[in-house]
Amino acid sequence: MRLAVGPGGSVCFVRDSGAVGCFTSSGKITSLKGNAKEIAIGADGTMYVFGGDGRGGDGTVWRRENNRWVKVPGRKGVRIAVGGDGNPWIVD
Repeated sequence: MRLAVGPGGSVCFVRDSGAVGCFTSSGKITSLKGNAKEIAIGADGTMYVFGGDGRGGDGTVWRRENNRWVKVPGRKGVRIAVGGDGNPWIVD
């Protein structure tokens, strides 16, 4: 399992199965559509994953916008972190 902590202590995760979700403030799990291998959240709340298109993780980077995954053009990697400004740092 991969964990990412966002602003205000919000916690999101990618399970070994690839399922993506977040814990609510009451401790319940909210599932996010899609499938991933890595996850990161910036200080501004921007969430990124590899493989958020629901087809598994091929290293393609996806950003969460308006409750959907948006492909980040031309970006692939094996590890990800997000800076305080919301920009991803990707290890390829």
